[in-house]
Amino acid sequence: MADAVGAMQYGWDYQSLLFWHKGCDLLCGLDNIVRVGYEVNFAPGFDDVVVFYDTPVFLPEEKKCDAEFFQLKNHMKMKGKITAEKLMDPHFINARSRSILQKLKQARDNVLNRPDVTSPLFRFHTSWIVDPDGILANLQSGNTGFLKTSALFKGGPRSLSDLASKLRIISSIDSGFLNFRIRKRRFQRSEG
Repeated sequence: MADAVGAMQYGWDYQSLLFWHKGCDLLCGLDNIVRVGYEVNFAPGFDDVVVFYDTPVFLPEEKKCDAEFFQLKNHMKMKGKITAEKLMDPHFINARSRSILQKLKQARDNVLNRPDVTSPLFRFHTSWIVDPDGILANLQSGNTGFLKTSALFKGGPRSLSDLASKLRIISSIDSGFLNFRIRKRRFQRSEG
């Protein structure tokens, strides 16, 4: 029980730190940020911190975004790894019915119905790494952390095709769906 409470507290601490980091960037006039939100109600599942830009920010791999939606997941034990199966399992995020990918799909649909967002970027920050022996390792860009979903739909290795089929069933994903980034984040509370 103590680990569960500790994980929640560290998660809230990290969420607060990320919000204030982006808020300070806004106040200092950095990165063309015009608005920062916390627990917004229009992007369920990717609502921990939201950043809006006045002009699109160009990202590596020919991506751009005019709003970033952060979902944070903290774990007390750092030895865990993220797998494709975990992204499709509601229990991974302590949910009862919808996985992180299903929440991503719903958040994306909601966000794209807004007139102020045309190129959203969804970021999943966690204290775990992507399993280097799993299928996600083949999809994740080593430089940026983006999932290269185009590889799912090019008829690559059979395992990728199988995963694409599962992802389509789970989240109704198509080749233009994901602008999704997984990043490992660690922070430590200083003592004293």
